[in-house]
Amino acid sequence: MGTAIKDTRVIITGGANGLGFMYSRHMLLKGAKAVAILDIDVATGTNAVKKLNDEFGQNRAVFISTDVSKDDQLKASFNKAVEHLGGLDIMINNAGILDDAKWSLMIDINIKALIQGTYMAIETMGKHKGGKGGTIINIGSVAAFLLTKYVPVYCATKSAVVSFTRSVALSFDDVGVNIKAMCPGPTNTNLMTSDAYRFPEYIDQEDGVKFMNAWPLQKPEIMAKEVMRFIEEAPNGAIWVNEIDSPTTCLDIPEYTSWKTPV
Repeated sequence: MGTAIKDTRVIITGGANGLGFMYSRHMLLKGAKAVAILDIDVATGTNAVKKLNDEFGQNRAVFISTDVSKDDQLKASFNKAVEHLGGLDIMINNAGILDDAKWSLMIDINIKALIQGTYMAIETMGKHKGGKGGTIINIGSVAAFLLTKYVPVYCATKSAVVSFTRSVALSFDDVGVNIKAMCPGPTNTNLMTSDAYRFPEYIDQEDGVKFMNAWPLQKPEIMAKEVMRFIEEAPNGAIWVNEIDSPTTCLDIPEYTSWKTPV
């Protein structure tokens, strides 16, 4: 069962630019009451909120400077956002980096912060705590299902997003919170277009850049629209994939027992 976006209060991590900003804007286009953006980039975040408030009206968007890799800071910013919004209906755990040269930080941002954001949102919205329920969207990646020597830790973090989301979604009857994961294909954002060093040391860096640049990139606007549809239409526990020149698909992931081969 999906969630109507109109009049909802939304928190988006990593919402200052790229896909996160597009999600913020499209939430407001769909009638969300207000959006709180949590991001480490103060200048970009401040400018993003100004753009959104200029377009949709004052106080429709707020920026809260946040390093999601810091547990205490993420918790404080989350609580500040909930207080500012007057509650929470939708949480989008979007913050992420692609830098296998900084694999420990990438784990902190791509996995640990997403798990913390999910648990805080459940405790805030969950019916087991007197809440009315809500929706959590965890942003994964098609990298969750790929094998590549260039960004193995990134692929591992996104696989973790999918596995974690599917497992937590089993608690819907206990908490009344829809939890699902959208997995974008390569998209035209800084994550994919930067030529910065971001591969393991043993990898030829120029080869890595060539590998990244070879992927065709979809437009962020298209991805954002599909995430809105995902929120409104996809059931609890759904895993959707959206890639360039392909229709959005729902993954039916089989039980591991169907993969077993005697050796």
